[in-house]
Amino acid sequence: MKPFYEPFVPGQLYSVAEFLALEQQAEDRHEFYDGQVWPFPADTPRHNLLVQNCSLPLFVQRKQFGLDVFSTGMMLEVLPGRYYTYPDVMLLDTAPCSGQECVLQNPLVLIEVLDPLWAERDRAWKCAHYRHLDSLRQYVLVSQTQQFVESYRRTAAGEWRYEASIKPDDMLVIADTGLQLTLREIYDEVAVPLLQPQLPDIRETIK
Repeated sequence: MKPFYEPFVPGQLYSVAEFLALEQQAEDRHEFYDGQVWPFPADTPRHNLLVQNCSLPLFVQRKQFGLDVFSTGMMLEVLPGRYYTYPDVMLLDTAPCSGQECVLQNPLVLIEVLDPLWAERDRAWKCAHYRHLDSLRQYVLVSQTQQFVESYRRTAAGEWRYEASIKPDDMLVIADTGLQLTLREIYDEVAVPLLQPQLPDIRETIK
């Protein structure tokens, strides 16, 4: 068996050029931010199924809208020279690169299937950085623990509008593209329970 190879030294800072060169040799994916490099959590069958369920329906629809759909293995340049990562699903109207074959730019839509360990980071820190992308029209977060999809959509005025979908027939309309997804498609054949509303404890209300 081929031994596992990890080219990055924990705690060491790297230039973008060094990171991109070493990342091509790495067996696992890594994220880069201001010289720091850290590995992504290991993929799970559930995560992979949800990524496929998000990307495949969009891939089928993409031709009539002239879009490209990429998933998991493609790197995105978020902040030039500062931040590089791998969104789970990306939609682009073209596929320009930043001089490196594996680095994409200017996404219209980004979809992340939330890893339990990184969920709050994706919802807050990563969301704040993604919003710096002038091209971005929508950021979608898919829960692995319950059937719950969150969406941040950029309006014509440049403001971000929050939407949440919780029912199987709820339609997720992909901003400015004409593409559509339902929660039923996203969670098809994935054992994820429906979102249970948090009701007040009746014992508290009658005190």
